Amino acid sequence: MKRIKLMVLAAMALCAFGAVSATLAQAEDGPPAILCFVKGCAKEFEVKLKGGASKLTQLSEALTITSTTVAATIKGCEPLTGTEEKDFQLCKDQEIVFSGTESKGQKCKTGALTNGTVASLLDLHVGDETSTTGVLEPLLLAKVLNSELKPELAITCGVLKETVKGTVGCLLLPGLTLTKKLELICAVNAKFDPETGTCKLECGELEKDPFLSKLGEKFEDAWEGITLTGEQTKELFIDD
Repeated sequence: MKRIKLMVLAAMALCAFGAVSATLAQAEDGPPAILCFVKGCAKEFEVKLKGGASKLTQLSEALTITSTTVAATIKGCEPLTGTEEKDFQLCKDQEIVFSGTESKGQKCKTGALTNGTVASLLDLHVGDETSTTGVLEPLLLAKVLNSELKPELAITCGVLKETVKGTVGCLLLPGLTLTKKLELICAVNAKFDPETGTCKLECGELEKDPFLSKLGEKFEDAWEGITLTGEQTKELFIDD
């Protein structure tokens, strides 16, 4: 009898594994997305992300805006049709806040916030890229918006008026693994070039609406160096 029970348990485990595997296989045929496997998860999903020092760099002149800490909350995402609101690809109007922010020795702020605090809204969209080593990787695209949902963010640093606009592409980890943890890495290498590969799917914004900054007299190519990590209550699978 004990052997029969063990065989039944093993069969149930195999069926469960087969169901998850089938779901993942179906997901791989669709657009890049974050998969949750729980009904209604897209709207219930919430993750608080935190990071340390960050640096916005104007690539041609290596001019910068630096911050000591960064915090963001992602929630209220838009479910993909036909997934029972389990999966999502787009999260609009998400807030990110930079603290201890300065440029050229002057503290920076947005709007009526205190000196040193810069806040932006982001439209987030899951895409993917082919890395510089030829590996397909999930990419999170972040389009910068101001508090009025307009596509330019004005930043005041002392007497200087600085503006950023456009879209940043950041590596979304851990990729093809069930996890509760998320890590977002936006990086610039030693040559001040963005450390992203080649846009593959759902990431045309990087070409249509590139990330630019006006730290001097005109808009120039720019990038954001930042790493954010956080954990939410449900397991996720990031499908590319």
